[in-house]
Amino acid sequence: MLRVNLTSLHLLSILILATSTSVLSQGKLALYTLNDKNEEIAFSNNSSINFGNPGVHPSLMARQIIIKNESDNEELIISKISISENSAFTFYQNEVLTIQPKNKTSIFCFYSPSDNIDRKESTVTFTTTDTQEPVVTFTTLVNDKEGELLITSSDYPVTNNTIDLGNMEIGESKNFTLNMTNNGEGYMYVEPPIVNNDTHRLDYSFQSKEVFAPGENYNNNIYFQAKKKGPIQATLKHVLQRGQKDAVDIMITGNVLAPVTEVYFEGNKLTTQNSIVKDPIPHQVQTYDFVIKNTGNTDLTINGVNIEGAAKKEYTVSNSGVFKTIPPNASLTYTLSLVPSSIGQKDVSLTFNTTDPDQPKIVVDFSTTVEEAILQFEDKEGNEIDYRLGYNLPSTQNGTVIQGELFIRNIGNIALSISDVIKINDDFDEMSFILSGSTIAPNEKEKLDFTFKPHHRNYPVTSFPIDLISNNFEDKDIRLVVNGIHKFTESTLTYNGNTVTEDYPIDFGRVDINHGKEVVILVENEGNLPVTINNVNFKNPLQTDFEIKSFTQTEITSGGKGEIKVICNTSKFNELIDVVLSVETNDYLYPIQTVKLTANPVKSDLYISNPSGTMAVWDGDTEKFGSLTIDQDREYTYVLKNRGGAPLNIQSLVVANTDKFDLNFETPQFPIQLAPQEEVEVKMKATSPKVPGTFSTKVEINTDEPNRNRFTFYVEFTNKVPVIEVSSLDVITTNTTIDFDKIESYQLTLKNIGNEILELDNVNINNKAFTTEYNQEITFLRPEETLDITIHYNEKQNTNNVGVFSIASNDINIPNFTLYLEERKSTVTNIHHVKNTIKVFPNPATDLLTIQGLEKTSQIHIVNLQGILMMECWSDRTVNISHLPSGVYMLQIEKGSTIKFIKK
Repeated sequence: MLRVNLTSLHLLSILILATSTSVLSQGKLALYTLNDKNEEIAFSNNSSINFGNPGVHPSLMARQIIIKNESDNEELIISKISISENSAFTFYQNEVLTIQPKNKTSIFCFYSPSDNIDRKESTVTFTTTDTQEPVVTFTTLVNDKEGELLITSSDYPVTNNTIDLGNMEIGESKNFTLNMTNNGEGYMYVEPPIVNNDTHRLDYSFQSKEVFAPGENYNNNIYFQAKKKGPIQATLKHVLQRGQKDAVDIMITGNVLAPVTEVYFEGNKLTTQNSIVKDPIPHQVQTYDFVIKNTGNTDLTINGVNIEGAAKKEYTVSNSGVFKTIPPNASLTYTLSLVPSSIGQKDVSLTFNTTDPDQPKIVVDFSTTVEEAILQFEDKEGNEIDYRLGYNLPSTQNGTVIQGELFIRNIGNIALSISDVIKINDDFDEMSFILSGSTIAPNEKEKLDFTFKPHHRNYPVTSFPIDLISNNFEDKDIRLVVNGIHKFTESTLTYNGNTVTEDYPIDFGRVDINHGKEVVILVENEGNLPVTINNVNFKNPLQTDFEIKSFTQTEITSGGKGEIKVICNTSKFNELIDVVLSVETNDYLYPIQTVKLTANPVKSDLYISNPSGTMAVWDGDTEKFGSLTIDQDREYTYVLKNRGGAPLNIQSLVVANTDKFDLNFETPQFPIQLAPQEEVEVKMKATSPKVPGTFSTKVEINTDEPNRNRFTFYVEFTNKVPVIEVSSLDVITTNTTIDFDKIESYQLTLKNIGNEILELDNVNINNKAFTTEYNQEITFLRPEETLDITIHYNEKQNTNNVGVFSIASNDINIPNFTLYLEERKSTVTNIHHVKNTIKVFPNPATDLLTIQGLEKTSQIHIVNLQGILMMECWSDRTVNISHLPSGVYMLQIEKGSTIKFIKK
């Protein structure tokens, strides 16, 4: 219950003038109130008394109503004083009043603000004996004015309640602040905004319903992230109570740029999922072009092309492992190449990875068929005969006629047509043959019969070349050598059971150049006399790819075998090599026999890529991984693959020391052995950026790969690091001691010289004798942003005073910046003396603005919230702002701090 001492407030004084004459009860009524100067102001019946717009702040308000009896000889009686029900006002007095002629009395109206800002009105009625004013009614009114919400932003112009964010990329975010100010005369409530946005991310910091006093403002920090291409249309609806409008809508507009992918094959536009079946092709290289166009309004990046499917190894795509950028209205051609290694259907799936948000992947299921006829020689049991090694008829002795047969099978998928069979170099007509059919369907065969009639020549093997002309896939003209074996006392060179010569070479196959390969050539005595190996050498004595290790020095009996051991120890690789080996024996017809040695030298081959195979790392590459921040590690997986034909020994993986960030690899235990085509994954982890900027470090992989045992590449990151710089009067300040003996204040400037948001977690002084002055709403600094802080010293005494000023931030090198503060007598200092704090009043102001704290006549600048200079003058105290439109302005003195004020 409210208790008021009316005597002390001098609010309850009923002035009664004495009279010595008798009077009649009629009187003449006159009403007055008091203005701010305590002057009586007349008011009439049915008038209103306005208590203003106090909101919820004052503890008690009162208004005095003076009732005068202006009659010369009649008293005035006031009775039946009543107040409207549920009134927010109270009155005193409320009993019958008798006022003598030429006398007056007062009644008082009281208002105690409630916990809301609603408009409240009450009616007071009383009767009088004045026949001219028999009934008097007046109203009391409070909080009749409403607020007006003005929303501005120093980050983006607010035009017609609209903020245009301009062009943005998909995924890009923007931060800005809405300054919400009550620009009206009354109080109002502002609810948290209602967001109308279903396509983008929109966060805000204004989270609770707030009451706004006139001129009061709040900041609403907005975070906006573009999620969908096209025009931006988002609304922040601010619902008001006691505002001049029910709501204020802020429209957020702009345009989100995005690429648009169109893929064409043979002039036809493809969709996201496609199936292409091409006509059958011959067994040869084929190419197909895919044209990618960017019809959007920002760059399109093709993040590689993935190839999957049963025929994956037979297809390649140009630029499949690299990122390619296509500007708007430009195009890029990707060529799909088919290098068939077999016949049949060739199915593959291509995935074009794009940065188009609507088409991140375009999949093409591609298929064609390779058609060829393929000739294969078989014996009657169905075993394949390699025509390059020749076909041996059963051996004969002493001129016996021998017959043999083989079969020609078509293992292709179209008909095999043999157009001609030609016998070559049969001067004595020793060999004859019969082919049963010239057209062979797929998986069918025809017989080829041979008859050998030796001419009684002393040849252990007589070779008869036969050329088969056909539509065979690889060799249209196949030379089959048919060997008629006529035994005498002679020697034959063999390898793996086959006779070998220059025409029938020994193939060492794939030879690991790290280890070499040894083969044993047999010298078989097919005659009936002993054979002796007299010498073994190479036709080219300068060759270094093969070496004769040993050969049999003793006689080889009939039917026996001697050995010649030959080693291939070449240093060449990835090229076929051959030499001719010469063997000298006591064979009287062929004392010198030669054989060709061929080999395919191979080596290990380190190949580095990512797990999906869409990116390759080459020796000396620089791998750029973008931003590395202090609160987010980066991981990446590499695949180390032995792409060669020989085993690979990975001995170590070494990361060069770097003081810019930490880089480590998780690997299996070294050494790592990889068989041909085997692979292993290693995980790279980058952490702890030290300083801002772009830096790289070298990664070295040591192997036993011939000619390239050291593979290096560079890993590059852009460190995103906040860095605090503290300066005073443009001089960089470090942790030091500030002496306040000769000064009263010390001004610092904080600046983020890094390239990441600097979070100011705490600004603190541990001694109350020192205080700080700065904009406490600033809790972070963007790169190159600054914050001014002034340290005031509030006590001057004979004893020393010490304190510690500290700034806690997320600067990894200086998480706690410290200054030591002290007052030490008789100490000379060169610290800049900061002026007294500047204040302006009244605020809001109508005509004159008073500036308190100026020490001299100074140049004054006044700008609006859009940064436009509205006026400029010189003053040492007051500034006439009557000509300025109503609104919010910023006042700047010389080049010092800026003060906000409101012009009514």
